[in-house]
Amino acid sequence: MGIKHGVWAVGLLLVVSCGSETVESFDVPALEESIPEVLAPGFPGVVGEVQCQEANGSLTCTAEIVGEKVSLDVEGPNDDGEVTVSFAENLIWGDEVAQQVKQQLDTDLGLDHTVSCSPEVQIARTDRMFACTVVEPSGSPHEFVAQLLDEEGAFKLSLVVEGS
Repeated sequence: MGIKHGVWAVGLLLVVSCGSETVESFDVPALEESIPEVLAPGFPGVVGEVQCQEANGSLTCTAEIVGEKVSLDVEGPNDDGEVTVSFAENLIWGDEVAQQVKQQLDTDLGLDHTVSCSPEVQIARTDRMFACTVVEPSGSPHEFVAQLLDEEGAFKLSLVVEGS
């Protein structure tokens, strides 16, 4: 099983109102403030603290994404004062994992399951896991683990057996 459509490879263009063409006069606080909403629009809290600094004529930024400090790739500002910021890794959303699990189980078993997976989002790295609860139409719950197999969102699904 895998998810392609639920993976976020983030590349973005931030236009900061300063309009500066040089790093030294660029509005770094405005850039830091803009990054969370652009990286994960509509998902407050996914991108936490952002820190950017000027060093040797270029900008470097780090951000806390789902609790992990990561480096962001920063290019610019260009002649129009625009900065390109990208995050080289993918994000996997728990809701997308749940949709894939539901689709596969519904198809395989011919039943309409309810599925939820947590955490809400993770950085896609091999062996990361989502805890999923699958509820049968009868109301019987079953616990599964979706373990990521790669950075693209492929995963294997394993039933959690009590006492093992």
